[in-house]
Amino acid sequence: MAAFQTLQYKSLKDGTPVLLDIYPPTRVSNNSATVPAVVYFHGGALIVGNRRDGIPTWLLSRVAALGYAFISADYRLIPPSNAHAILEDVQDLHAFLPSIEVTVPSEDDVDSKAQKVKIDTEALAVAGSSSGAFLAFLAAMHWKSKPKAVLSIYGMSGDFLMPLYLTPSPMAANFDKPELKDFVYPFPSGPLKEVADWSLTHIPAGHSSNPRSGLPPLYTLSGKYLDYFTGDHEPSFSRVVEEAYKVYAETKENGIVDPTSESFVEAFKAAIPEHHIPLFPQLGVTSSWPPAVLLHGNADIMVPFQESKTMAGLLNNAGVPVKFIEFEGKDHLFDYDPTAEATYTKEFDAVGEFLKKYIESILNTPEN
Repeated sequence: MAAFQTLQYKSLKDGTPVLLDIYPPTRVSNNSATVPAVVYFHGGALIVGNRRDGIPTWLLSRVAALGYAFISADYRLIPPSNAHAILEDVQDLHAFLPSIEVTVPSEDDVDSKAQKVKIDTEALAVAGSSSGAFLAFLAAMHWKSKPKAVLSIYGMSGDFLMPLYLTPSPMAANFDKPELKDFVYPFPSGPLKEVADWSLTHIPAGHSSNPRSGLPPLYTLSGKYLDYFTGDHEPSFSRVVEEAYKVYAETKENGIVDPTSESFVEAFKAAIPEHHIPLFPQLGVTSSWPPAVLLHGNADIMVPFQESKTMAGLLNNAGVPVKFIEFEGKDHLFDYDPTAEATYTKEFDAVGEFLKKYIESILNTPEN
């Protein structure tokens, strides 16, 4: 993987640093004071993982070929944090970006003398894999200076209000392991502390050495994922939303619910406590969102294909340019297969072209 620089973009109250890695473009011309960038967020159900886990090499290589910087950032995890803390991290990262200096060799210097350039904060895209797409969507919703494009790779949170997240399943018992007890509310050993070393949250081969990797199925199958997500356990946020879903479904013919409909969005804006609404991308899609490209396998058993389908429908309804690329018969993490680059060159190139089109639309305006 390409060389990178590590920077601290914030610190927690106890002094714990929160870091990002920046992969510079190979070269910039001598007259360039800034470079565009793609900000990427890792997956892991918001529960596990760090900035160096699972960076899609196909995306990194295309970003580098475009002459853009690539930034991969850590963020606080659930638990002990919740989505409100993650939103703070997304906002703090945005505030930090203008201060970044990227060191790259000069394109026009035969001696390849190092050159320092800033990040062009008006020429940014955001991207995320799986739960990382949630952070990309938060940026689309909440950054005052909007990213120019959003990339979701089998993204989670396009439909957080589907029964999957709300309905308890007997299968939860299969994941209720003794080593997870300290992570299950009410936390028997007392309040959890913030993660002090993000390297301890990485996703190892097979996941077996990291107990946190058992939490996503446990939380989801117990029908309580959104409790941990919002931080509301008593009363249970999930039970409140589950009841609202049932009431809404009863008003529909044959109980068929369309999560892209205006009535659905308005019903859940009314049912959810107001301070939580900014955490739900599907309730915050407007015409001001940046153009989006969504990739998803239609056989995904970890993040349902429906999540991207719902988000694409909401974006279309809002008049936002959206490109939805469906991968037939593919499961989660299909793009990490050793054959993925050769198999999906056309689709991956289309993503690069999409990012370039909307990032460089700002670069090519008269004032630039």
